[in-house]
Amino acid sequence: MKFDPLAAAEIREAANWLDEQRTGVGDAFTEALLQLFDRIDAMPLQFPSMPEDERIHKAFLRRFDYLVYFILLQDGTPWTLAVHHMRREPMYWADRFMRAGRV
Repeated sequence: MKFDPLAAAEIREAANWLDEQRTGVGDAFTEALLQLFDRIDAMPLQFPSMPEDERIHKAFLRRFDYLVYFILLQDGTPWTLAVHHMRREPMYWADRFMRAGRV
């Protein structure tokens, strides 16, 4: 799995924020996210694509209300575009899709 640099920053920010709210929750978030990334790596097409663009898939991290948006590169490697909290403005990350197409 590869990551847009902004997606990697979102993961760190979310884990830090969660730990500030309650010690240890950031670690639990990170662990749950790593498990989800393993599932994405193993079978990326099990996750639904977006109606707006079938190339973009989303995986739901239920316990924390986060969505992971990713595409598949030409070699089949998942590229994480965003790790998005459900209450955040939708599609704020859409410009990353255009950059990922050039990777």
